[in-house]
Amino acid sequence: MVRHKTGLHAACEGLIIEAGVSDLKQLLTNTQPEDSLPKCVRTNTLKSDLTTVKKAFDAKYKFQCMDLQDFR
Repeated sequence: MVRHKTGLHAACEGLIIEAGVSDLKQLLTNTQPEDSLPKCVRTNTLKSDLTTVKKAFDAKYKFQCMDLQDFR
């Protein structure tokens, strides 16, 4: 990695300029939009049930699910 330090630095600088931010930390925080939706959710049914999880996601996201009977 030390051999490629200058190339990595130049690539990072190019990404910073392209994104229009002033430093690398801002670039890393801008990578994921705030309104992105999770693709899947794993539910630990020992600690909660599907209806509780559905209610929690309904509060933050528009949640679409098949009939909960399909998951039992």
